Amino acid sequence: MSRSSIARISPLFFPAAAGVVFLAVRILFLYFLHPFHLFIFPEEELYRGALAKEIIQGLAMPYYDYRPDDYAGGSLVAGFVISVFFRIFGMTAFALKLEPLLFSAAGLFFWLLLLSRHTSKSAARIFAFLFIFSPPAFTRYSLVALGDHPESLFFTSAAAYFLFEILSGRKRGRNYALLGFFLGSGIWYAYITILSLITAALFSAWNGNPFSGKKNFAVFSIFFMLGFAPWILANQSNGLAGLEIAGTPLWRYFHVQNILKRIWHFRHFVPYQIATSFDFQSLHPSTRPLYVVLFYNALFFIPAGLKIFEYFSEQGRSLKEKITALGRPRVLNFSLLYILVFAVLTSLSDFHALRYYMPLQPFLFCAIAHAVDRCKWMKGNFSKIFIFFLAAGGIFFHARLCSARDAGYAFRVKGYDYQWLISSPVCRDPERCVSVMKKFEPKLRDENLRKIYDHLADQILEGLPIGTSLDGFRKLERQSSPRLRKFLYPALGLEYVSFYGFKLERALEALEFLKPSPELYRRAVSGAVSGAFLNVKEEIPVKRMKESALPIPESLRPQFWRDRGAQGLRREYESRRVLQGIRGRLGAALGQLAPGEKEFFLQGLGIYLHEVWNYDPPAAPFSFHDFDAYPEPARTEIFRGVGFGSANYDSYDQDFRFELLKRKLDGVQGAEEAFLDGRKTAFEERAALGF
Repeated sequence: MSRSSIARISPLFFPAAAGVVFLAVRILFLYFLHPFHLFIFPEEELYRGALAKEIIQGLAMPYYDYRPDDYAGGSLVAGFVISVFFRIFGMTAFALKLEPLLFSAAGLFFWLLLLSRHTSKSAARIFAFLFIFSPPAFTRYSLVALGDHPESLFFTSAAAYFLFEILSGRKRGRNYALLGFFLGSGIWYAYITILSLITAALFSAWNGNPFSGKKNFAVFSIFFMLGFAPWILANQSNGLAGLEIAGTPLWRYFHVQNILKRIWHFRHFVPYQIATSFDFQSLHPSTRPLYVVLFYNALFFIPAGLKIFEYFSEQGRSLKEKITALGRPRVLNFSLLYILVFAVLTSLSDFHALRYYMPLQPFLFCAIAHAVDRCKWMKGNFSKIFIFFLAAGGIFFHARLCSARDAGYAFRVKGYDYQWLISSPVCRDPERCVSVMKKFEPKLRDENLRKIYDHLADQILEGLPIGTSLDGFRKLERQSSPRLRKFLYPALGLEYVSFYGFKLERALEALEFLKPSPELYRRAVSGAVSGAFLNVKEEIPVKRMKESALPIPESLRPQFWRDRGAQGLRREYESRRVLQGIRGRLGAALGQLAPGEKEFFLQGLGIYLHEVWNYDPPAAPFSFHDFDAYPEPARTEIFRGVGFGSANYDSYDQDFRFELLKRKLDGVQGAEEAFLDGRKTAFEERAALGF
């Protein structure tokens, strides 16, 4: 190979090698990741996997109709990319997670190319270290298959690279075209890329407006519109629904009123919001302050502080000269400007969830890389100590998310789920939704049909007014499949009890129009009973539990009292956030119940215990051994209720959760036997009710 060939290849070698290392580290982390930390948004991610599965096995409707929303095209792109990995590696969670890893690795490639060409190779190496061995939040979000904010950093990094190519004098039409295309397609992919467009526009104006030539601006505009064209084509037929998020116009998420309050939030942004964006919510609350404030907040902002101190402590220069020097190099200018734009617009908006902060992280890494590279205080041993503590802390906090015992789980569990199919816009019309689901029934035999159709019934009923006559439901029922009919009327009962402010008496009175059909009435009352007391404010709702006069079928009495017990413990837990010491406070409630009622009420406590444990088992606020001191009859019923909760819990990994729960109950006196008995009874009762 000639020297000229090596010279052309060598600038790409380090970014490509860093991308390979990034993939290796992330896949290793994915291999050991605890199953309960595998998905941050399981329904949404697994639905992207369902899109990929549909592409492979054949579409039941036009692909665009599969979209989960109207405002982001990234989900459709994600489904297409995942389908490629599904064909190669099988339909597993590992193949699903390769899609966000691909976007993150590509984003890292462009960042390193940018830093290597326009700053220094040492700054690029530090950035690569921070990106690859990142805080746990960024690590996990680089594994989130949403086609959303985390993956949008690829479009931002690519656009930043071509912008700096233009600013450095390489004003070729290709650079203008690629800059426009990446910004346009990025905005269609995820709206947060608009921040990159704003930053690029401000930065270009700051540096002499390189778009002043008509030809260059025309090329940029044409390719921007080409990238943005899918959004235009998709929204010309749906009344510009893409300008709404969850039914609310996009601009209503931004507020200029109460400007003083918003400015106060802006002050709060840098020391807290950015710091907590490094955090991961599953860490135990007792370790979170140490992790956020003393570790990442200090280690990431100390270098920047030292750099600022170094510049302003120099003698013999005016303040203007010091500020100008602080702004070099220009890549640092661009990073700081993006952070400023992000901070201002975030402070004025309602978008404060952790997922929105992920595109910000590379800009923070860039600022820190410049500080460590150029600050004389960070040279020598201090720099090595900084890197050592950063690596040691990263290993410690990442290890908390891993499990050697369950290694390789992502390579075994399926990477798709059709549950969120019913949230797609095509299901907003009840009749069309029913007809579409008929096409899917042959494909759903191996899926969790009960949960899918339960949600589907809720979706259908949202389009029907409360008080619809029995004839209206009969019409919808005739159009529905036999499996859907089972869940249509329980969902109706839930809708009614919610409509009447969770007052069970009012809901049952309104459902009397179904009495001519006893079976339908029983199913609707079942849903109403499940939904009642969801909005009760008392910690343990005893006063309204003695509802003996209500016309509840005798077969639903156990369900009624289990729901009351679960809701009682829910209010207790949500008010105090602990479960220890609850035994004494429950005594008054149990004393007012008859023996049969008390038994089912205690089972309801167990149902909610399962819910709390299932939410985040590694950090559950209790141990099942905490109930060893309870009297034998009460303890047995509570663990029987845990079995009920396990039987009614539907998830992509419910078999694993069942085995892990049995593992947790091992050694707890009488727990496993009662737990298995509760599961068996739950399945029998469900079958008796026709579910």
